[in-house]
Amino acid sequence: INAEYMGVCGGAILTHTQYLAQQAPESTSLSVFSTEAILKLEEQLYGSDPLLAALRLTAGHMPHLAELLEGLQVNHSVTVLEINDANLTEVEIAFLGRVLKMNPRLKQLVLQRCGLTDNSVAGLCDELRHNKGVTALDLSFNPSIGDDGVRALTGLLQHKPLLRLAFHHNNSLRHHRLNGVHFSSMELFAQTLETHTLQTLDLSDTKLTCKSVQCLAQSLLKNNHLCFLDLSGNRFGDEAGVALADAVEHNSTLTHLWIATAGLSVVTVVALAQALLINSTLTSLRLDGNRIAQLPEPQHLSNNIYDEFEDDASDPHAQSPPSAGPVIDGELYLDPQLVAHATEQIAHRYHRLEGLVALGRLLCSTTTLTELTIGSCSIDDEALKAFHEPMQQTPPQGLLSFSIAGNSDFEHDGSMILKNMIMTSSLATVNVSRSTEVVAERCILGVQYTERLTSLNVSHCRLRDEDINNLLDALSNNPANALRHFDVSGNPLTPPGLQTLATLLHRNVAPKLTHLHICGVTDLSLLPDMGVAVVLNIGQALERSTLTHLYMGANALVDGPFYQLLPFAKKWKALEVLNVADNRLTPAGVAHFRLKAPRLRLEVD
Repeated sequence: INAEYMGVCGGAILTHTQYLAQQAPESTSLSVFSTEAILKLEEQLYGSDPLLAALRLTAGHMPHLAELLEGLQVNHSVTVLEINDANLTEVEIAFLGRVLKMNPRLKQLVLQRCGLTDNSVAGLCDELRHNKGVTALDLSFNPSIGDDGVRALTGLLQHKPLLRLAFHHNNSLRHHRLNGVHFSSMELFAQTLETHTLQTLDLSDTKLTCKSVQCLAQSLLKNNHLCFLDLSGNRFGDEAGVALADAVEHNSTLTHLWIATAGLSVVTVVALAQALLINSTLTSLRLDGNRIAQLPEPQHLSNNIYDEFEDDASDPHAQSPPSAGPVIDGELYLDPQLVAHATEQIAHRYHRLEGLVALGRLLCSTTTLTELTIGSCSIDDEALKAFHEPMQQTPPQGLLSFSIAGNSDFEHDGSMILKNMIMTSSLATVNVSRSTEVVAERCILGVQYTERLTSLNVSHCRLRDEDINNLLDALSNNPANALRHFDVSGNPLTPPGLQTLATLLHRNVAPKLTHLHICGVTDLSLLPDMGVAVVLNIGQALERSTLTHLYMGANALVDGPFYQLLPFAKKWKALEVLNVADNRLTPAGVAHFRLKAPRLRLEVD
């Protein structure tokens, strides 16, 4: 996988901000915009400071936007420009466009929550046609962009070989006449995609309807460049889901397909499983938040019909729409006899667990699919048993990352199945966050019997101190363990439980551990003396630990105990990042710590 274009690194799914932070050695995002700070930033821009590779601006920078953009125009070091939470005017967008035209070194442009309109997008796209550097464009969280903006974006794609495009969390105005993005403009966009060089496309949470997604699926039959496609949060339903499955069967470049919370059921899952028996490129499939262990509901189908009607009715470019039928409280209701007939037909054709059985068989038959996420899908013991049954004969050896987070219906049988998967399969990453305590306990015990598991997320599972003791024992009994990432955030631990984690670091029972998340596990302010003792133990343990990233936010940490880390900081050989966000630290306390430990990257947000 080419992480440069996927936003995926080391098996972990990164947010856009996290991805950019990894790509750029240094970035600038100011929270206090004094005159001195602005002058220093301008000096870095005009001097092409090699440490300034990413320029991130917010609303506080807008009074100085003209000067900063003029500096960017002659800058040779900045490759990432990100403007967030700033209501840019069309004049400012036009000025930005002229700067982009003159700066071929800029590679990534992010304009999130900038109040972009169709006119400003059209002007920006006109200027970007002449820019030779930008290959990644993010226009997300701009709900005022409508059909004309998408048409301008489509025109840009026809003239410019972009590699990455993010357009997520837009289109909240779709149901308002003459506003929003509708099928007619998405159809043109999909047709352009057929032959475009775009490698990453994020259209999540944009209210795409069934017809729009079907057009995108049709484009995948001809497209031979797209590797990453995110359509999550668009409740387009099984009809479009089956169309995507057919496209996956014939497509030879797509490696990541994310269709979480898309209104899908067992119907789409069966089709996808069959398609992936033929497909040889897809490595990551995300199905979270779908009814993959349930039959489709006729009412959901009728709501999709109503969404299509609404899309056509408010589309200024659409032909006269057909009647949508009876609508009550914003939902389309089918005739009861039609509902009964549809239910009978679906029940005769599918069993509710057929999709999970098909996925289980697929994992036993392919080594291509390495990542599967089926979180928040209301999977219970019976459903997980159906999923796992094919694996009892042939354990999957291709699956490396498995997430079943957010399923809280597991009991004893389901927890034993997950433990067995950790022990017998090739799994390297397991996420059971927000499941049950018994599931997390079994996964922790499974660590003792595998040398392959590198990442375990048991956050928000109501674990207790004794479960941390069990983890310590499991790691101690398995000196060859490969655990690198461990997340126990959101579990109600006491200071003694945190001291056990410090012991885990001090004794080095996880010699490869690099990332530890202990956010929101306790309130250190309730027991100040115990809080100081915990911090001292952690500080001392880090002297011998291989840990490079420690996340300990939201634990009510105050300046006093925090300062107890300073005497140890100079002796930390491995630690690079310390995240203390959402604690009770003062700005002066943070500044003092940074002054005394300049080598450490201290994150407070």
